[in-house]
Amino acid sequence: MSGIGEQLRTAREAKGLSISDIEKATKIQGRYLEAIENNEFDKLPGDFYVRAFIRQYAQVVGLDGKELLSQYSGDIEEELEEHEKEVEAEKQEEEPVEAPTEQVYQPAPARQKQIAKEENYKEEKQDAKWRKLVPKLALGCGIVLIVVIAALVFANNKKSSSNSAEKASSSVTITSSKKSSSKKSSSASSSSKKKTSTIKVKSLGNSAFRVTGIKSSAPLVVRSSKQAIYYYVSVNNAITNQGTLQSGEKHTETVKNGSTLIVYLGTDTGVTVTIGGKKIPFTQVNGTSRLTIYLGANNNSTTGSSSSSSYSSAASSSYSSRTYSSQSSASQASSQAQGSRASSSQAQSSQASSSQAQSSQAQSSSKAQ
Repeated sequence: MSGIGEQLRTAREAKGLSISDIEKATKIQGRYLEAIENNEFDKLPGDFYVRAFIRQYAQVVGLDGKELLSQYSGDIEEELEEHEKEVEAEKQEEEPVEAPTEQVYQPAPARQKQIAKEENYKEEKQDAKWRKLVPKLALGCGIVLIVVIAALVFANNKKSSSNSAEKASSSVTITSSKKSSSKKSSSASSSSKKKTSTIKVKSLGNSAFRVTGIKSSAPLVVRSSKQAIYYYVSVNNAITNQGTLQSGEKHTETVKNGSTLIVYLGTDTGVTVTIGGKKIPFTQVNGTSRLTIYLGANNNSTTGSSSSSSYSSAASSSYSSRTYSSQSSASQASSQAQGSRASSSQAQSSQASSSQAQSSQAQSSSKAQ
């Protein structure tokens, strides 16, 4: 085996190359190159690397790698044969009488070292693979753990939300009749709001208005302002409500489509009148107002006006409790005026009779002459 290292060194020196040059060309560590030149093949990781390094070294320095490898194989075989001969000789010296036994192959110490290094290299290679795999395995385990935790959290949240939904549904079913009635009232108010969205108010002049868009009925609301007011409401020439509203109070009643309304306000300052949530845009005169409201497009305003005019007597009689004293004083004044008129007429008649008598006397005297 001494010839391989010497041949490689001689070829390298002949080309003027150094160990570092060979290291750069072959990517083999310098200590392994020096071991090859010194024929110290047991310092290399294993037999495979010895053959590969010799082949690469030979290619760089221009030698035949196959020939050098054949020499390397032949040297190993010769070494093994010499070792076997030595072992047989030792056995013959120690036990000359015993029968020959089956011999067990034992490699030379250098070969044993090389085999041990190969095994160590394989173990180190496997350890390196495991070292590379450990971070990947840890990363994969971490990702799986995160996914599992996220799935558990999602399932827990979904379960809690379902429980809360069940509790909410149970609480809804256990609620009192007040809540259900409030819901019904709110739904009714929302439906009424939807109904009033089609209601329209048109002014006809002279405090008369026409309200259309009412399906069957609608609420009439009279609301006072900061002062108390007297009011009455007439539906089709019949009083449905009257009285006094204190500050901030309101009167509400349901009126049907096709009706004729009269709303009398003792004081209209700040007062609002709405039908189905739609405000009646009457002009406030800071005094009494009487509003005539026709419900529906088919309601005849002429009939309503005649009924409203005939209604004035009934309204005055209903209002007599508040204005009785003023009416009595007015009637006394009217009676006195009538008496004075009667006396004046009597005087005029007496004067006319006297004048007629005088004229007749004059006529008679003229005839006698």
